[in-house]
Amino acid sequence: ARFDRQHCIQLRRLLDDELLQFIQLRLEEAKFNQLVHEGIGVELATTAQIVLSLLHLLTNDPKLFQIVQEITGCSPIGCFTGRVYRIIPGCEHYDSWHEDMVQDRMLAMSINLSSGVYSGGILQIRDRNSFQIFHEIANNGLGDAIIFLLQDSLQHRISNVDGTVPKTAFAGWFCSKPSFLSLLTK
Repeated sequence: ARFDRQHCIQLRRLLDDELLQFIQLRLEEAKFNQLVHEGIGVELATTAQIVLSLLHLLTNDPKLFQIVQEITGCSPIGCFTGRVYRIIPGCEHYDSWHEDMVQDRMLAMSINLSSGVYSGGILQIRDRNSFQIFHEIANNGLGDAIIFLLQDSLQHRISNVDGTVPKTAFAGWFCSKPSFLSLLTK
């Protein structure tokens, strides 16, 4: 019912402390490069393969797909694809209003991988036509995830990150196709 009302749900502690610490240690050593999403935003992203491979394996679990489908009522999920990004306060990183309705995307998910509690970086969801914001949520619990609906009538963004602690997250999309197994064979 909450997802139906807000088009968003938070899953507390999707990653346990030990797994999160393992990932955070690898990210401390990882190289991050500027990534520009033309007309949308600027952030840092990493290609740290051990972290990305692990997170893709974990998020493409059929049990997770089943839980997400039960919560959201979405169509069958083929795969989850994502990236690890970082937004550093004061570095002109930003995210503007957009929708992600491409490549068979149905839902978005962001898992907080930050090493501390950041300030700002709030997910905002609004009606595309009226610009009315109908839901805002901070996802600054370590290892927490938020899942939100993608529709042509909705837009979302992340507000500016303030303070001194960067926001680091694994964010991406539950897609109807292709299947995860077909991605592995490529």
